[in-house]
Amino acid sequence: LAAWRSGLLLDGRRTRPAQVELEHCNAMGSSLRVVLREGRKRQIRRIAHQLGHPVRRLQRLALGALALGSLASGCWRWLTTDDMDLLLDKTSQ
Repeated sequence: LAAWRSGLLLDGRRTRPAQVELEHCNAMGSSLRVVLREGRKRQIRRIAHQLGHPVRRLQRLALGALALGSLASGCWRWLTTDDMDLLLDKTSQ
C-alpha cells in the first residue's frame, strides 16, 4: 500500500499520490478505502491488479466534494444550487 500512497506508473506516467487505508482484512479478502486525486480510466482496478490484488467490488462514495449518500447504483439526480456552489468553489481554489 505504501507504493500506492506515493504514486505508481500507469500508462507510462506516474499517478498522483492516493490516500489508501486498510479497512478490514480476513480470510475472504480485504477492504480498502481509496481516495484519488485524479481519475484515470479504471485506475483503481488497474493499480490493484498491478499490485497483485484484483478488485472484486468497487463502490464510489463521493465525487469530489459531493457525497453520493443513498443514491442507488445506476441512478442519477439533479444537482442542487448548493451542489453547484460547492463544485464551483472547489474548482476555483
